Amino acid sequence: MYSDTSALNNYKISVIMPVYRAVAITAAAIDAALTSIVSNNSRMILINDNSPERDMKNMLENYQKDHSKNILLLENSRNLGFTRSINIALGHIDCEDVVLLNSDVIVPHNWLDILLRDAYSLKHIGTITPLTNNSTISSFPAKNSGTSWMLSVDVNQVNASFEQRLPLVTCPTGVGCCMYIRSECLRRVGKLNEKAFSRGYGEENDFCQRAHKRGFLNYISPNIYCHHIGGVSFLEESTKLQEVGSRKLMRLHPNYKSDVATWIARNPMLPIRIIRLLQFCKSQNIYNLLHITHNLGGGTEQHINEIVKCGEKEILHIVLKTRRRIGTPYQLGFHIPAIGQIDHFNISSTENLIYFLDFLQLKVIHIHHLAGTEGNLYKWLSTNGSRIMITFHDYYLANGNPFLTDSKGNFVGWAETLPENTPLKDVPAPFKSECWKEESFSLIKMSSLNIFPSNDTLQRYASFFGEIDNSTVIPHDNVYKCMEEAEVDELESPDEILDIVNVVAIGAISREKGADLLESLACAAFKAGNMPLKFSVVGYTYKRLRYVTEYGPYANEALPYILGRISAEYIIFTSRCPETYSFTLSAAISQRMKIIAPRLGSFTERLEGYNDSYLYDDSASPQVILDGIMSFIKRTKESKSKAFLLANRFYYTDYIKYIREMNVSQADTQSLLSPAEIASILFQEQRANTSGFNLRVRSLILTLLYRIYSNHFLGIAFRRLPFSFIRSVKESIFPWPISHGHDHMHNNKFGLPKLKPPF
Repeated sequence: MYSDTSALNNYKISVIMPVYRAVAITAAAIDAALTSIVSNNSRMILINDNSPERDMKNMLENYQKDHSKNILLLENSRNLGFTRSINIALGHIDCEDVVLLNSDVIVPHNWLDILLRDAYSLKHIGTITPLTNNSTISSFPAKNSGTSWMLSVDVNQVNASFEQRLPLVTCPTGVGCCMYIRSECLRRVGKLNEKAFSRGYGEENDFCQRAHKRGFLNYISPNIYCHHIGGVSFLEESTKLQEVGSRKLMRLHPNYKSDVATWIARNPMLPIRIIRLLQFCKSQNIYNLLHITHNLGGGTEQHINEIVKCGEKEILHIVLKTRRRIGTPYQLGFHIPAIGQIDHFNISSTENLIYFLDFLQLKVIHIHHLAGTEGNLYKWLSTNGSRIMITFHDYYLANGNPFLTDSKGNFVGWAETLPENTPLKDVPAPFKSECWKEESFSLIKMSSLNIFPSNDTLQRYASFFGEIDNSTVIPHDNVYKCMEEAEVDELESPDEILDIVNVVAIGAISREKGADLLESLACAAFKAGNMPLKFSVVGYTYKRLRYVTEYGPYANEALPYILGRISAEYIIFTSRCPETYSFTLSAAISQRMKIIAPRLGSFTERLEGYNDSYLYDDSASPQVILDGIMSFIKRTKESKSKAFLLANRFYYTDYIKYIREMNVSQADTQSLLSPAEIASILFQEQRANTSGFNLRVRSLILTLLYRIYSNHFLGIAFRRLPFSFIRSVKESIFPWPISHGHDHMHNNKFGLPKLKPPF
């Protein structure tokens, strides 16, 4: 640490705040800043940039009158813009440090003390930027995007939750809404570039780039948070000014955009942002809920996503995706319903993962799937003291075979199911095969709540294990009830009844999901010659199917549109195993489709009362099934099914109530490691899981594009392209959501103790 601390109290700081609009917000910003300014023997320079609001002048004059020792008021006779106003104020300073502070930023009481301490904690610091809810690269809690969610909490409460000082993180630029500049840096770099950025947006980025070229580094401080309301001064001009400023930056500093893109892709703020998020949530009584699941997608992932969406702000959902196969990392995602996904990162070491999970001080864990869970993690899971709840998405917990099928994908039940027939045989398993039933049933008995998505699933598990305590049947997403025709809007239907009926399967159709049966039905219909049937798949199949049209993957929200475009009226399910639930069946019901399904698994109970459905015997021949389908089509071709609307609200009510009660009733646990030590572990994991080569290649490509853009001749055509298109190209090279990477931290020696992992 650079320790010129003896002189800290002798430094004089000038806080520069240009003012234009929003009297009430500006007054709140001044009030918040003044306490620390006065206590540090510093001053605030207010610049009234010819505000159009009548009360602004009087308000500013009153502040100067009441705080004449600490406030200097300057007034522009005409509106000069942010950058020129800042430069006018800089003409009134001598050798002091400077803070650029927007009039819509609310700082905590001791904000200047924290920034001053951090600014002189290391050599070569040029600028310091705090965390804030709306400042792109230093945004908190969501990365690279603003949110108003934090504004409902007092800014001092947020800062009080930051329990331990964490190291600074280098970045390509500071953020001008609140940016501390050391006097030496300001002296050598000079004023803001008012010629290029007279109206604002880009001036602080240009300054930081010039500072970097003179040997100064820009840092983000994770030790202070400020509210930033955003856009008060420029309002409707802001988008246009951002575009103009971005173009000028690209010409002046061709490397800037690629530097920022590389920094965001590496995501060095990730560990610190997550630690601060956890500390903040704890202070606000926002409970940590860990979901454990596999990393194979499908309905399990969809179900967890829907739970997250219907949750309350009092829950921080932490989704742990286990190893996809041996050697691949675990994935942790953090979600708050009001914001969405906060961030995610990879952890390769099971021991480091356990350290982190201990740090979470979990009181409730919701197990959705254990495929990919290694032995040490399972041992921790079963002995760490958290309350357990389990949702049974398939039959994996019974014997390791999720579908109870043989090597050909046919359902054979418990007795003939062999572990080697499981499609998950290459995925790490929590138990050894010889003691699978005993270990899994022990976990089930430990669970406080066992959720089965259908009665059929519960009955099959009970036939294998015997009576299962604490069990309940709750559909994964929605239970639908039949409504009268007048109660729902009519869906668009084709102008005429088609001669050829499109029978559509939805989703990823594997061997277990009946791809071979679907092909057999299509072949039989084609050979018959007199059946007006066309078989299609909206999704994809494990192999190319003869006489079946495949439309490819789809987004869930686009499914109704796709089904309408292909004139789908009949949806077919060909599962060869007993489905515990089916989200595609939910989609078909909600769209009022005619449904063809096997009399197997949850289909029977879920389609009870749904008149426009046909259940076939899963052991019947393709021809017998086809004959039944044709009879069903003749009976229902011109009829309209009734809509089924939402009736179940378990995940909106009882589920959240359960999480709350468990968190209140259980005692707190003690973490083995401090926040700084956990940060060190997470940075180690980032380095281990970052592909530096890919980042460098992407950075070089992006730099080349920006240099073409900045070239006088080559850039003429390039600059004619829409700015939105240029941004989309940049984001295709650096897809922000997929971001794991190096830290750029200095002085990052936490002295992590050599602890023996819990397991």
